[in-house]
Amino acid sequence: PVPRSAIDPEGREILHIALIAGELCVHLLLAELPSEIFRQLADNQLSTAGIPLLRRGDKLALLIDGGRLCDHDTRAAVLTRARQVIERLLADPAPHPGTELALVVTKWDLITGDAAAMAYWQPREEQLLAEFRRLDPGALHLRVAAGAPAGYPADDGFAALRSWLLAPGPRQADSPIAPYVWPADAPPRLRRPRKRAPA
Repeated sequence: PVPRSAIDPEGREILHIALIAGELCVHLLLAELPSEIFRQLADNQLSTAGIPLLRRGDKLALLIDGGRLCDHDTRAAVLTRARQVIERLLADPAPHPGTELALVVTKWDLITGDAAAMAYWQPREEQLLAEFRRLDPGALHLRVAAGAPAGYPADDGFAALRSWLLAPGPRQADSPIAPYVWPADAPPRLRRPRKRAPA
C-alpha cells in the first residue's frame, strides 16, 4: 500500500471531490480521520469537542464492516464499538442538529451469503438502528454490496447511498469566530499548527 504521507505530505484529513453532471456541479468534502481518533472517542479518552469536524458535517455515516461480521472472532467487537461511538455522540452535543445520519452496513453480499453471520447480525442490527435513531429519528439505514459478484440478485445499495450523499445538506451560516484552540485532550496529530503560506 502507498503510505498516506506519500499521497498527501501535509497530512490533511479532508478530501475534496467535485462531481459534474451536465451543468450541475456538486462539491463533496469527505473527512478521513485516523481510526485511532474514533477508538479514543469510543473509549472515552477523547471528547467530541476534540473532533470539530463532527459539528461541521452535513452528513455523518456510521459504517459497519460486514466482512468483520462474517468473522466469528471479530463480530462482537464490531457491534460493541459501534454502540460505544453512539453512546459518546449521545453524551456530547455532537453532531449539530442539522446533520443527516445514516447507518451503513458494508459488504452486504458477504453477510447474506453467510447464514451464521446473518443469524448473528439481523436481530442486533434492529437494536443498533434503534439506538442510532435516538440521535436522529430520520437516520437512514443502508446496506451496501460494493464487491458483489456479477449477477448479484439483490440491490447493491449504491444508488441509495449516492442519492443520500449528493442531496444538498442544510446550509450552515457561520458567524465570525475567534481562532480555534484545540482542547488539551485532542491528539497531537490534530493540534499541529497550520503552515503559513510564503509571503
